[in-house]
This record gives sequence, C-alpha cells and structure tokens, in this order.
Amino acid sequence: MWPMTEPLSRKDKYGSYKLQCHDRGPGKIIEATFMGALGSGLARHYKNDLLKLAATIPPKPWAYMADCSEYQASIPEAADYLRQAYEGALNCGCVGDAYCISSAMGIAQLAKIRRQCGIDSPIEERIYSSMEKAEAAALELITDTHSDFS
Repeated sequence: MWPMTEPLSRKDKYGSYKLQCHDRGPGKIIEATFMGALGSGLARHYKNDLLKLAATIPPKPWAYMADCSEYQASIPEAADYLRQAYEGALNCGCVGDAYCISSAMGIAQLAKIRRQCGIDSPIEERIYSSMEKAEAAALELITDTHSDFS
C-alpha cells in the first residue's frame, strides 16, 4: 500500500465525495470518489477541501483522478464551485486529469468546466474504463511533465 493522506469526505442525502492524496513514484495524485448527485453545498465543500489538499502538495507537478462510476451529475447551481475547484487545482500545479465516468450528463458537465478553464482537449481522451487505467494515465502525465522540465 502506498502512503496517503487521511481522506476528506462529506455527504448529504443526494450524494457524497471523498478526497485523498496518494504519493506515487513520480509524484502525487489527488484521488476523488463521487457518488450520487452533487448539490451546491456539497460542491462548495468539495472545492474548499480539494484546494486545501492541493495546497499541501510541494510545488511540483501532480495529477488528479476521479472515480465517478457511481456519480450521476451536479445541479446547475454547483457548476461554478466545480469550475473554481478545477481552476484552483490548475493554479496549484495540477498537470492533468483522468476519470472513470459513464454518466452522459456528468461527462457533458465535465467537458463544459474544462472548456471554461481553457482546456481544449476532448474529455473523451481523459476517460478510462477502470481506476487502474486512470491512475496509469495520471502517472504518465506527471512523468511527461517532469521530463519537460529536465
């Protein structure tokens, strides 16, 4: 088992999330797990928890991956908090993202947030069939970034 932080998690009657930071060989990965639907209150807490966790990572490239296999979508009022979380992660050194998600609504919302944050690549390139494949892709993003700085 790899070292990781204690999870940050919250839930309400509609959904939940859990965040953990894993220390992997080439760098750190923040892993999120979502279940159900995200309302604006839960999305606000998620943004705050994600940015709090990201602030603990030393100033070097890291990646984000999310298990959204039991996630449905977020309500429209939550979208701004999710965009702020994404922008904040990018500003804290996040070099890429990887997802395990099948909800068509969730994928569309994620694609919109990425576009709003200036990410032009198609979301489909960041979706994987398992968390193991998502993690491998996230580690590759960190490794590629490290080689760019070498």
